[in-house]
Amino acid sequence: MVCAAVVIALAACAPAPSDETPLGALRMFLRAMERSSDDARALEEAYALLDTEARAALTLRARDASALANGREFAPWEMLAQGRYRVRFPYAEFGSMREAIDGERATVTVVGTDERSRAEVPLVREDGHWRVVLRVPPPPAPPAAPSEPPIAAPPP
Repeated sequence: MVCAAVVIALAACAPAPSDETPLGALRMFLRAMERSSDDARALEEAYALLDTEARAALTLRARDASALANGREFAPWEMLAQGRYRVRFPYAEFGSMREAIDGERATVTVVGTDERSRAEVPLVREDGHWRVVLRVPPPPAPPAAPSEPPIAAPPP
């Protein structure tokens, strides 16, 4: 009982994560995505923690989606899947993440509770803050226009 009270007290005293470290930025991103199923503003928080390239790609996607939506304007953070986010494997909030910093780039390795699962998350420092590098695949190419059927040669 005393041990549980000490753990709870230590957790309550732990500082809130900050984007001043790669580990803190990733924790903030994961927490925002976890809250996104209940809180639409959480997607905007997660979006702000993404690197410039990912934000630009999501902005283009939002523009394209808005053009197809009959007057509905989409914000870039709405391109993140609200409520459909889930991690690939369970991990402990503390002790399961290790950061490795190399100049303006970092990698946070997340180890699952089963010790076999792991993920490496790249981050980059932009304007003094760490941002999650999210690879946004290019949008699908528009369907090709139907081509004219080949002209058949007259029979001999």
